[in-house]
Amino acid sequence: MGILDNPRLKEPLLGRWTVDRFVGSSLYSKVYKVHDNNGNNAAIKIISFPDDAAIVEYEIDHGSDDGLEDFILSKVQNIISSVKLMIELTDQSDNIIPIIDYRAIQRGRYWDILIVMEYGVDLKNYLASNGITTGQAIQLMRSIASVIDVYEKNGLVHSRINCENVFMLKDSLFKLSGSLSTHTVESQKLYTHTFGHCSLFHPEVYKGLEYDTRLDIYSLGILLYRLFNSLRMPFVNEKTRGSEANKKRVTGEKLPPPENAPQPIADIILKCCEYRPEDRYRSAKELIRDIDALSGKLQPFELAAEIPMRRKTKNAVPVSWDLLIQREYKPKYDNIQAVYASPVTRVFRCKKCRKEFTTSVMGYADPNDQLCPDCELNGKFDPRYNNVQTVYASPVTRVFRCKKCRKEFTTSVMGYADPNDQLCPDCDADRTIEVAVEPPANKKMKCRKCKKEFVVAWKGTITPQDQLCPACKGVSSMKNIENKENLISHISLLAVGILLGALISFAVFLIKRG
Repeated sequence: MGILDNPRLKEPLLGRWTVDRFVGSSLYSKVYKVHDNNGNNAAIKIISFPDDAAIVEYEIDHGSDDGLEDFILSKVQNIISSVKLMIELTDQSDNIIPIIDYRAIQRGRYWDILIVMEYGVDLKNYLASNGITTGQAIQLMRSIASVIDVYEKNGLVHSRINCENVFMLKDSLFKLSGSLSTHTVESQKLYTHTFGHCSLFHPEVYKGLEYDTRLDIYSLGILLYRLFNSLRMPFVNEKTRGSEANKKRVTGEKLPPPENAPQPIADIILKCCEYRPEDRYRSAKELIRDIDALSGKLQPFELAAEIPMRRKTKNAVPVSWDLLIQREYKPKYDNIQAVYASPVTRVFRCKKCRKEFTTSVMGYADPNDQLCPDCELNGKFDPRYNNVQTVYASPVTRVFRCKKCRKEFTTSVMGYADPNDQLCPDCDADRTIEVAVEPPANKKMKCRKCKKEFVVAWKGTITPQDQLCPACKGVSSMKNIENKENLISHISLLAVGILLGALISFAVFLIKRG
């Protein structure tokens, strides 16, 4: 399918853009670097909604697909409204990544929203291979503060000021990307999550209190704190990591100054990160005033000095932002010692490419450490695609049924392979249901939607709700009426038997008296 992994879209996108490479992804969106015939580069975000999992989840939650189209349309309209708002804000500030074009494309019940933006390298990837001076950091600080000022004037909260949304452009300027999560102060849309899932808890959000635009000032302060603190969050060190450090911060413990920040900059950062919103800068304009005053407080050599990006260890080495996050918030991937030396042949199955392979491992090697020979992916760098170890090598024939197209199919799997890992051969949908291998059985069923009765043959132990009504195509609307009819028949036979028994007993009684 090529770099553009979306069968509904064809290049050139929007009649102009050709994809160069994949940049990154989130839950419903993927970002690509693109170019046109004039050599202009851009970034295009493709938001695809819904995916098959979202449709299945909706049907399970609501018992059918009634109202699904309206649900999808409302989500798409919300996204388009956010894009239009981003364009309006871009016109008010030169420090917001401009949107060049956008379009919403419908294919049946599926939508693809394409947003074309000016291309830049996000701060996370930029710092992985480049240094940054104190002067550049001040420029970044002022650029983002000016964007916060625009949001304040419109009564909006950006809520996503972090290293993934700050970009270095080709003219060496830092700009902030607009956020689809932008909302008014009155809506109060932010919620807390489990510690460790989000490293940027705002204290007022954590406590469930109302917040205002000073939330973005706090976000900027944390971004700059990490920039001047060897890319580490407050309180993170060799003894305190992850959720423990976050809890100290959001519960009001006083932040230590960032280790590499000159005192005038440290004062600004700590004021941005004050625990109580009323102790922070009251507005972005007040923050900008202090930033502009830094030029008179710092010497030229201090502004030109590169900010250290190393950890204070005996053998300190430059590390990327990704590696630092992995070290701070994720468990280490230690090698596993084998319990015996002779190799053992095991069968594995890759969750990404769905292919099975055998390999010789030493002892009880962790299957997540195995490398798939086809897609060269293992569990160390992407835990979503861990390989699955099976318990025996001989193939076993299983029968599966696809939730999407409702067709059944047989396939040979190695060992106790998870049925959700099977790929439907007809519609390429995953997350299918495993059913027992049994001969087809005729069942009488009735549709709750159109009230029609019919007989269907199916395999295994799947439920009647998974049958598709042949008349109205209703999903999850079937009920089995055969058992009810059988029950009535059994009750009738039982009543006749009881009556006959009573008559015989009465006849015997009369004969004895006779």
